[in-house]
Amino acid sequence: MIAGSSDGDRGRRTPYVIVRCERGGLYVGKKVPGEDDQRPGERSTGSKKCNCPFKLKGTKEPKDDEKAEWKLNVYSGIHNHNLFENLHGHSYAGRLSKEQTSFVHTLKKAMVKPRAILRLLKEKDPSNVTGMKTVYNTISKLNFSELSGRSQLQLLFVKLKKDEYLSYHRWNELNAITDLLWIHPKCIKLALSYPYVFVIDCTYKTNRYGLPFLEIVGFTCTNMTFSIAFAYLDHEKTENFEWALRCLKEAMTMTNVYPSSHHLLCRWHVNKNILANCKKLFTKDITKWKQFQSAFSALIERNTIEEFNEDWESMKRTFIGYPPAIAYVADSWLDPYKERLVSVWISVLILERTLLVGWRGHTDE
Repeated sequence: MIAGSSDGDRGRRTPYVIVRCERGGLYVGKKVPGEDDQRPGERSTGSKKCNCPFKLKGTKEPKDDEKAEWKLNVYSGIHNHNLFENLHGHSYAGRLSKEQTSFVHTLKKAMVKPRAILRLLKEKDPSNVTGMKTVYNTISKLNFSELSGRSQLQLLFVKLKKDEYLSYHRWNELNAITDLLWIHPKCIKLALSYPYVFVIDCTYKTNRYGLPFLEIVGFTCTNMTFSIAFAYLDHEKTENFEWALRCLKEAMTMTNVYPSSHHLLCRWHVNKNILANCKKLFTKDITKWKQFQSAFSALIERNTIEEFNEDWESMKRTFIGYPPAIAYVADSWLDPYKERLVSVWISVLILERTLLVGWRGHTDE
């Protein structure tokens, strides 16, 4: 590695280059604030420095002669460590070519993770000795070049406009954006073609911003799902959902904010709540707990009221020894919300909604 150099400093100094081993010198860690300066730092590192004495210096003589040759002085020609069998981990040898850099950029835009990018680089070229740090640095440079002095939010709006997305946002008194929704025109066309059932739910704080991520999904006539709109919400409150629906209404040029819509419950979240409140009641018999879970899952899938009632009575008899678990399921979910949770009632709601939309379309004609 080059430890120092000079191009002649406008004729006042002799041009020189100093080359040292990359393991020369010693690692100097940062002290913890308030720590005794006489005591070594407690930070553990993976530094390769071992005060290797290897050192060469090249000097151009005479300095004013353009055709002058360089003189090499060997200050120390030995290493105090074993030489590497390969160049893995060496920044110079691990440099990416233009083709490899373009390959990394393509994978990054496709949301491929850095570790997978490194693996693909090595699969493409087995002799490649690039390390993770080089991949991270390349991605960082790409991110910086994309920003071009803009904030990440400004870049997002630029990309949404470039790809012809419709976007809606609102802000608070500090001019900070609190809610952001985007939707593609093709998704609007699908939603207008199949406006019968929309499913709206949030993925809870699984993104880097810690915000609820809302997705609105529709169903085709072949029971396939399609995405309609996406949104980051400030909170999972009624007014946040109302705002998102008004944005969707505006995008679809409708006249009402779905006054006849029905609020269905997410079965995954219901099962998570049952797990949190009931599993502890079955600590002495895990097999019985698994049977309880299976029985409830089958119960809410029933397609007739008779089947539901029969299975519910059977479930109460089977788990008569666990009254708190039965009481929780009944009081917290089935009694107040079975119309929003059990298949038989959900199917009725969907059928009513389909007939209503079809009747309105017929009268419009």
